[in-house]
Amino acid sequence: MLVENDVPNTRLAMQGTITSLQPEYKREIAQARDEYDRLQSVVEDNKAKIAKALTLASKLKKVMDDTVKRVEDAYWIKIREKEADLIQTIIAELGAGIIGLSDNE
Repeated sequence: MLVENDVPNTRLAMQGTITSLQPEYKREIAQARDEYDRLQSVVEDNKAKIAKALTLASKLKKVMDDTVKRVEDAYWIKIREKEADLIQTIIAELGAGIIGLSDNE
């Protein structure tokens, strides 16, 4: 148990301990601030990278949409060309059939 006369000595001892620990605390606080600044820089870099990635993704989507449109257009052009060829073949065969019928008469 502390005696009243020991209180000033205890206070002095505590102040001495606090004073001796202050440089260590200051170093830790400085290190924590440095780490915070470093992490803040990483966050800002990541934000910039994310923004760039979103921009590139948007451009890629536009290119893909344009490519799909061109492929669809080319597909329908090929379909129409084949339809036209088929129609010409049918007309030619019908024409030949009609001519063949008239020759038999």
